[in-house]
Amino acid sequence: MIHPVSILIICSLTQDNCILTFNPDQMDSDHDGIGNKCDNCYMIRNSDQRDSDWDGYGDICDVDRDGDGILNNDDKCPDNYDPSQEDMDGDRIGDACDNCKNVRNPRQVIASGTPAHSSVTEHAQ
Repeated sequence: MIHPVSILIICSLTQDNCILTFNPDQMDSDHDGIGNKCDNCYMIRNSDQRDSDWDGYGDICDVDRDGDGILNNDDKCPDNYDPSQEDMDGDRIGDACDNCKNVRNPRQVIASGTPAHSSVTEHAQ
């Protein structure tokens, strides 16, 4: 018989990487500390498990991060729900995330010359 103190020591030395899901093998393919059984993107490291559109796929491997039905590569606002994809100034930045809807500015540069935010800048290039 194993002494209860021994069980406590063993349990404190091993960390369950998927506490609410049975996963005795503790497999963690992407080495992000989240077990495959509960990792929302088990092939790409994403320890924050961010899932902006709550579809069960981590943003880092979700082909439609904002859940608007437009795939990220074709989405004029990949991080903002925008199924209409309107673009009044024709700069390929959707009005839902364009910092100046009436002036064509695909790099989203603000008056100081600094990009407003990198995700939009990267998308426009």
